[in-house]
Amino acid sequence: MIPIKQITTVEELYKSKGAPTGESIVDAVVDYVKRVKGHSAEDVAIYLDVNRRKLSGAFELLVGVPLSDFILEWRL
Repeated sequence: MIPIKQITTVEELYKSKGAPTGESIVDAVVDYVKRVKGHSAEDVAIYLDVNRRKLSGAFELLVGVPLSDFILEWRL
């Protein structure tokens, strides 16, 4: 499991010492999606040990695409 600090708001992602960078969040999500077939946003959040809604919100803010849409596009 990739250790990612639990975040409560996107603002904390940037303000909190030791918080993952946007790049590390996106890299962790893409790495998981590449390696695991039949995944969902919930699966990714469980793997990264973070809240799915918060992960989805941070991912969309960073990438501009909802996490579930990204996963769907990746499958295609």
